[in-house]
Amino acid sequence: MQDTCASHDPENLSKGQLLMESYIKFLYDNSLVSSKIVDIDKRIRRNKNLVPFLTVGAGVFASYIVNPLFLSRTARFLRVTTILLISTYMFYRLHVYINALNEEKIINLYIVSPRYVKSYLETKDHRHLLEANFDVNDFDPVTKMVKPGK
Repeated sequence: MQDTCASHDPENLSKGQLLMESYIKFLYDNSLVSSKIVDIDKRIRRNKNLVPFLTVGAGVFASYIVNPLFLSRTARFLRVTTILLISTYMFYRLHVYINALNEEKIINLYIVSPRYVKSYLETKDHRHLLEANFDVNDFDPVTKMVKPGK
């Protein structure tokens, strides 16, 4: 699928993210979120809280385990850069994992979302969400899925 030019507009993306956050908040407030999405949200929050600790932990690992391998007197530069590189790599990997969880959450939301949210997710154009009318009556109370035709 070809990406539209609207996705390269930072103002459009920020408005779309704000509207999606308000849609997700609406779902939480009205208990329309499946347990799978709640579980993914818990994992995202837990991993976001662990980022600084695991990054520092990777630096400590590099300083105690990897650094003694550089015994030469001229390896001072390698000792410093090894700590920075391993910490940066850990930081990067954690953010890749958090982004993958966010994508999983969006895919699960896509299945149960109304037409205007699906249009936004397909085109990344926030104008689809501006017509949104977040209404509890659009959802089936038993299955928590969108009623047909919405």
